[in-house]
Amino acid sequence: NAMARRLADGLSAVPGIEILYPVDINEIFARLPQRLIDGLVADGFGLYDRGAGEVRFVTAFNTTAEQIDGLLEALRRHA
Repeated sequence: NAMARRLADGLSAVPGIEILYPVDINEIFARLPQRLIDGLVADGFGLYDRGAGEVRFVTAFNTTAEQIDGLLEALRRHA
């Protein structure tokens, strides 16, 4: 869950992203502007898109800080 917290903290710092629920487990539900969703998809990131800009991010036991940082960097590029 440490990587989920790292991701949630990073997402909160990107303009236009809204964390929808408290992060207590390895899943983060967030609302993103469509340009960010499109940018991530174009960069090759897989997203679970719930519609209306809501996406779910899931971390796992083997998620690395470098992977989280790479995703956050991609979001900042498209922000």
